[in-house]
Amino acid sequence: MRELPFLKDFGSIAIIQTAFIGDVALSFYLAQSVKNYDPKIKIFFVATPVGASLADRIAAIDETIVFDKRGADKGLKGIKAVAAKIEEKGIECVISLHRSARTAILTKLAKAKYSVSFDKSSLSFLYSKRVPYLIAESERERNFRTLSAFRDFAKTRLAEKVEINFRDSDVERVEKLLKEFGIGPNDKLIAVAPGSVWATKRWEKEYFAETAKKLSEKGYVPVVIGSGDDREVCESVAKERGWANLAGKTSLPESTFLISKCSLTITNDSAPTHFSNLVETPVLTIFCATSPKFGFAPFREFDSSVELEGLKCKPCGIHGGAKCPRGDFRCSKDLKPAVVLSEAEKILRRAVER
Repeated sequence: MRELPFLKDFGSIAIIQTAFIGDVALSFYLAQSVKNYDPKIKIFFVATPVGASLADRIAAIDETIVFDKRGADKGLKGIKAVAAKIEEKGIECVISLHRSARTAILTKLAKAKYSVSFDKSSLSFLYSKRVPYLIAESERERNFRTLSAFRDFAKTRLAEKVEINFRDSDVERVEKLLKEFGIGPNDKLIAVAPGSVWATKRWEKEYFAETAKKLSEKGYVPVVIGSGDDREVCESVAKERGWANLAGKTSLPESTFLISKCSLTITNDSAPTHFSNLVETPVLTIFCATSPKFGFAPFREFDSSVELEGLKCKPCGIHGGAKCPRGDFRCSKDLKPAVVLSEAEKILRRAVER
């Protein structure tokens, strides 16, 4: 068996993560861990255009490489073009956190001296080293475990915090939007994120509205957030009470900065969980069809998650789906607002009492 190389012997490393933006956010802890161990290692980050926009704010990442896999870089021609960029930059090592066949081919064509991914990755034989993908670990821990492919792994530590350098334009844009909705700098904000790519991950929009209403009566100001695709569901939550609906109005860095100004985020099992963790804003994550056991639960001191216990059909998948296989969607409908409200109040109370 060939001896493992030392991480510190590589002058440059590319981390590839072109999955959903929540996965991208979770991969920043690996970049920070590498940089904390050896600041001399130049870290490149390969992501989709939206993922790259936030990667540009991460202090540990020296340079981003955009892989527009569904647009300009679509197909084999696009894969070859991005691989050529990686090769031209002289990147010596690639760590692929995305487990797709496309990423495996990209890594192979980039011709790095050493490549690492998970044993459950598609076309995993194309990598120099494969590490176990352990379902019992959190996604942050799984990503960090890729460093076990290096001899000096024992000297590394999983970063608990990620340094983010927001731009002045991020701050100014968020402040402008909040001002337009009459929200002042001293208001206690709560980010409400009712959207998700997967329908069965979405808690009832009426329940989000009811929970936010109860918190607003306690002096908090709800701000509804989401992507452009979430605009409709966010508007249905925000319109009755006249709350700010910023869905589709902010970039990814702007949304993350906005969350940093909040006292709490209430969200489905989706990306705002991980953005909140990045900026250390307490977060309450609601798991409907999915489960915290898959490794995507929030992890900080004041964070919490809720789900409906005792359903034999739950979880029905790691990502959720377009519709409930049973047709009754009990994992959402039977998880009542009173449960979520009680947990939200606990988080807020603990944070204040500290």
